[in-house]
Amino acid sequence: MVEHESMTNMIFLQRPASQDSNMSKTSPPPPYSAVENMGAVKRPEGAGMTPHEDAVEFKRHQEKMDQLCAEAGEWRRAKRRMREREKERRREREAEMKREKEREKERRKEWKRGREREIKMEWSRAKET
Repeated sequence: MVEHESMTNMIFLQRPASQDSNMSKTSPPPPYSAVENMGAVKRPEGAGMTPHEDAVEFKRHQEKMDQLCAEAGEWRRAKRRMREREKERRREREAEMKREKEREKERRKEWKRGREREIKMEWSRAKET
């Protein structure tokens, strides 16, 4: 084993410099070539998902995301309806307060008219006597 390591080291050291310069002149592999060739690689048993399993998993994930989006949409609609109901209730309360204020104003006017009538009647009695 020791002999083998020493031989590989010798081979490495004996490599001509021209080989290194040739390596630097070669163009890099095209982008995404590893991804494109991925399907051609034979995987050992249990070494990850097959393309079919991957597609099934992706579809399941998409369905889950669609469901979550739908639930979020329902939640937003429910929240909006709740806000609209609260807004309607607030408007109704404000309108009721305004009506109550108007009624109170009318009662005061009526009381004032009645009081003025009483005062006039007292004046007329006082004049007669």
